[in-house]
Amino acid sequence: MCYSTVNKEKVQKTIIKCMPAFENILSGKDWDRVIQHYLRRVDNIPKDYNGLITSSCLMDLIICSLGEGKIAKANKETINAINDEICKALAYCDYHPQFMGKVKDIIRRTIMEMDNDIRVPNSAYKNWINELFVFNLLAKKKNCELVDIERPMANGNKCDFVCKIDNNEEIYFEVVTIQRIDPSQQDDSTTMNDFIKERVKVKYQEKTRDLLPEDIPNIRIMPIIEYIDGLERFDISLNSDITTEPFAIMKNNLDGIVYIELQPLHLYLSKIRTQLER
Repeated sequence: MCYSTVNKEKVQKTIIKCMPAFENILSGKDWDRVIQHYLRRVDNIPKDYNGLITSSCLMDLIICSLGEGKIAKANKETINAINDEICKALAYCDYHPQFMGKVKDIIRRTIMEMDNDIRVPNSAYKNWINELFVFNLLAKKKNCELVDIERPMANGNKCDFVCKIDNNEEIYFEVVTIQRIDPSQQDDSTTMNDFIKERVKVKYQEKTRDLLPEDIPNIRIMPIIEYIDGLERFDISLNSDITTEPFAIMKNNLDGIVYIELQPLHLYLSKIRTQLER
């Protein structure tokens, strides 16, 4: 399939109908990139491939939300929740315009980031979705002030967010999305915690590489864990001065309305255990 045969206007209308927040975010060139990236992704699928798509993207969710079945309903709930997060972020930036440009970049990446290989184990777009959720989480925290996004450090690496807490100390937050955890590969809570700690350690070392000790800011890696069946049997608590507690994006149903929020992982797992005990 080539770009010239695609009805760009129809694609735009479909995306905007499903996720209205994108209407005033994406430029004409952005819409071209979204379509081109998705066609490249589709063209890279082997013609005889009958396996699972392990790497999804936001366009996949939008397309798969158009039906009326159970899967379509679940995808509609997910994209509605992401659309709500986009609106929350933009509303915050209306009062804090210094963040608007960088927040819009994050929002654009949520739909533009697509893995060309549908068989890779992780979905790249989730990194940007999670950054969006973390932005909104930090923006509403009462005990800290969000002061910067994508701040460069002395080694040239950038940190996702910088906040100032009550004593004017600055804390740098780097989001790391941990996908495709396999609970069956871990013996107990200790080995699961060690596994996640190692992922956090690797991210910390990547960010601080080549920095002198006096140039290393107060960095906290913020792990966002993708829930996998079986994870609820572990107690996950990271006792480390380089990480926050782990978080997860949780789907809730309140009075028939489904909403999704970023919560500390221990609350998520506790709720899963409660549901399983019923």
